[in-house]
Amino acid sequence: MQGWTFLIYHEIVAVHADRSVGLGEVRRRGRVRVPCIVLRRRVALNQRQVSHYRIGEPLGGGAMGRVYKAEDDVLGRTVALKFLAPELATSTSSVERFLREARMLADLDHRNICTIHEIGQDDDGTWFIAMAYYEGATLKQKLAEGPLDGLRALDYARQTALGLAYAHAHGIIHRDVKPANLIVTKDEEIKILDFGVARLLDGTQYTAPGALVGTYGYLAPEQTQGESVTEASDIWSLGVVLFEMSTGGLPFTGEGHAAQLYAIAHDEPATLPVTDSPRSQARAAIVARCLAKDPADRFASADDMAIAIGEVLAATPSGTSATFALP
Repeated sequence: MQGWTFLIYHEIVAVHADRSVGLGEVRRRGRVRVPCIVLRRRVALNQRQVSHYRIGEPLGGGAMGRVYKAEDDVLGRTVALKFLAPELATSTSSVERFLREARMLADLDHRNICTIHEIGQDDDGTWFIAMAYYEGATLKQKLAEGPLDGLRALDYARQTALGLAYAHAHGIIHRDVKPANLIVTKDEEIKILDFGVARLLDGTQYTAPGALVGTYGYLAPEQTQGESVTEASDIWSLGVVLFEMSTGGLPFTGEGHAAQLYAIAHDEPATLPVTDSPRSQARAAIVARCLAKDPADRFASADDMAIAIGEVLAATPSGTSATFALP
């Protein structure tokens, strides 16, 4: 495939069928258009050029690769390019996982989920995903400055819940909800990133059964014990994020990963400070429900969680300062 770029078109049938390849199993979801991939030859590259993208500053990265800011010379827009780590390029399972993330993102069109533009390969065979670039900062970066005011934390949690609800409705569990995977744009809009370890609700396995997938501190009890992961696992993780936004710390800690995993599975969470304010108490109740050990005791869906938070926000009097008084 070297020298070709995959362009994603949201159509039921790709044009030039002799030079196209399906993006997973092409199937209709009601009247929703399903993405297809069309191949086209790329322009010449140079050291700082990948296809029609001029590579800029690094934005971050993880175990699967690095993300760079880039300029699209064809459409005149700024994008984020995520490259598969070179040491993983020869690993069939790593490439499949990387492309699976692109396919999942391509099938999700929601204001609170990162938008994907295209997937392709560099001349050396390195895969990349071109995604929308958002002016702003990750929630992790914002929390480095301290906890957020109460209403802002609730609003971020509500937006994240809405994005997760959309993903769940499309059969996808994120499995790694954490501040580093949430962008807060300059317009105060949340964008969910990194579906690299996401799992399909149809039971399809992409990791070894019982494998610990996710980030310590945000794992649900069932994840720590290698049990089945459901939408409720994402709800737990979002509850941890809401706790962290409110306090600046995690509800479960320990000396080392093993102690932290034990605390998640067996201990009660740290106490979330509350005041006499009904909104403060409602926020604590939302966190407590998210962090119920039994998945059946959590919110029935991310949509239900978003609705509960929305009711708290709607009860805020007009002109009230967006701040909870925390001890």
